[in-house]
Amino acid sequence: MTYNGSVAELVKVRIPKQYRCAVALTYDTDMANGYSPLDNPGCHGRTAPFVADYMRQMMDHAERFDTRLHFFKIVNGLEKGCDYSVYQEALARGHDVDCHTYDHLNLAYTNPEKLDVDLKRANLLMQEKLKVEPFVLRGPGGYPPGALGPDSRSVILKNGFRYVSGQGTGGMEYKNNPGDSARDSGAHPPFRFLDGLIEIPFHGLTDRAFLDNIVADDDALTEFRKLYAHKSVPADWKCSWTVPNALDHLIEIQKNSVDYAHKHRLLLNLVQHPYSHYLHDPDHRHLCELLDHIQSKEDPIWVGTLRGVIREMIEPYNGHRSQ
Repeated sequence: MTYNGSVAELVKVRIPKQYRCAVALTYDTDMANGYSPLDNPGCHGRTAPFVADYMRQMMDHAERFDTRLHFFKIVNGLEKGCDYSVYQEALARGHDVDCHTYDHLNLAYTNPEKLDVDLKRANLLMQEKLKVEPFVLRGPGGYPPGALGPDSRSVILKNGFRYVSGQGTGGMEYKNNPGDSARDSGAHPPFRFLDGLIEIPFHGLTDRAFLDNIVADDDALTEFRKLYAHKSVPADWKCSWTVPNALDHLIEIQKNSVDYAHKHRLLLNLVQHPYSHYLHDPDHRHLCELLDHIQSKEDPIWVGTLRGVIREMIEPYNGHRSQ
C-alpha cells in the first residue's frame, strides 16, 4: 500500500475466536461549530451541562448491555474553570476517554509546528486532569487516504501517540447513495505506516454527516442557531432541519454496517457525537437499537471501545515499528 508517497502495510486484527466481528463505539464530544452562534462560530471542548447529562444517560444504556463507550475530548475543555466531571465519571465507570486535540485541529491540514504545540498542551492537561496518557488520537474533521503526511505523523509520534483514528470523511462520499456506506469497513482496514504510526480509519456515516448535511435543510438549521446555538432545547422541541424519519434511516444504515462487518469478519469503527444525538435522538434510540441488533446475532459480536480493540486485537499481534 502507498499513501502520500509513504509505504504502509495492513495490520493484523485478531478478533477473538468466540466472536464473529468487532464493533468499536466511539463518540467525539465536540460543542460543534454547526450548532454554534452565527455571530460567534466555532467548535470547542467546554462540554455544556445538557450534553454532559446526555452522555451520562448514554453510559447508563451502554452498561445495561454490559458494554462501554469511548469518548474523544477536545482538550481545551479541561482548562481552569471548565466542568469536566462527566469525563472523570466516565473513566471511573470503565468507559474510555482519549484526545481529540486541544483545539480541534485537523491532523492532516494543520501546520506541523502548530500541531506540535497543540498536542503538547493536550497531553499536559489530559495527564494532569484525567490521568490519561497519550495512546490513540482521534483526528478532527477526518481526512481522505493519503492526506496524513510524514511531517504530521512525525509530530503525532513524537507526542506519544502510537495510534491515530482520523482517516474518513464521515460518509460524505456516499452522499448520493448513503446505504453504500455499509461496506466501508471492508474498504478501509487498519494499516501501519513504516514510521510506526498505526491508522485505524473510522467507517461509514456519522450522525453529523447524515443528519446535519446529507438530509439537512440549511435554512432551518440556521434558524435553530439563532435560537438555541450551544444551548439546551425545550423538552417538547423537535428537530426541524432533517427529513421525516431521518433517524430511522441512520439506524437502519448502521445496522447494515454491522451486518456487513459480521458477514465478512471485520472491525467496524463507528463515530458519533453526543451533542448531535441530544438534538436528533433524545430517547437514545440509536444506541439502544444498535446494541440490541448487535446482541441479537447468533454468532456473537465483540462490542466496546477502540482502546479495547487495540489492546485485545491489534497490539499483541503487531510489533510497534519506528524508524
